[in-house]
Amino acid sequence: MLPAARELTPRELPFLYVTLGLCYIEIGAVERALAPLDRGAQTGTGSVAWRSIGELSGLLSAYLRQDRDELTRRIELLRNLPQAAFAPVDAMLVLPVCWVMIDLAAVDDARRFADRRRAAVTQHGSPAYLAGLAVIDARLAAHEGQRAAADGLLARAVQQAQDAEHAPVLRRALELRVALFGRPEDRAALDRLHRQIAASLPDDLRAIFLASPRVRAVAAAPS
Repeated sequence: MLPAARELTPRELPFLYVTLGLCYIEIGAVERALAPLDRGAQTGTGSVAWRSIGELSGLLSAYLRQDRDELTRRIELLRNLPQAAFAPVDAMLVLPVCWVMIDLAAVDDARRFADRRRAAVTQHGSPAYLAGLAVIDARLAAHEGQRAAADGLLARAVQQAQDAEHAPVLRRALELRVALFGRPEDRAALDRLHRQIAASLPDDLRAIFLASPRVRAVAAAPS
């Protein structure tokens, strides 16, 4: 796909690279994710939208490598990058960028980043992006000790992700519910989702997915 895309749709390459990287991250194939993310970080030039996607690739690559200096640099670039004036791109950025920021304890940055792009997510109206925003809002609420608010936001995120049939966002919402509340029904739903994802993968990627830490943590937990 990528060789043809380089010839036919070079303008779309930043989106193809980051999407491929995100897919490999979801499967747990970290080493395979790095090559497209590194290429994507070098191709995000031109408009703010395309630069934003390139910066997302760079952020995810640094996150996988746990390169603190590069993470700090990428977060600073994303913090200061203007909005894309293209709602789908701003909506796409919220979940992965804010998730990394919160993991790195840059909670205020995550809150500001999400708030600046909230209108873009609403404008775009995609259930998957709305669910991603709800997941981030839930993490922020939980950080502030607002567990009831986090619970309601995650219920909304699960429903929206299910409506969109968007497995990665549904997975994040269920994982966060398990982490925050430890309900057996959420763990069971997450396990079912993992089985569905595994069934959709070719043999080599299925083996990587089933051996990944996120899957094994759920499979090993008591029912």
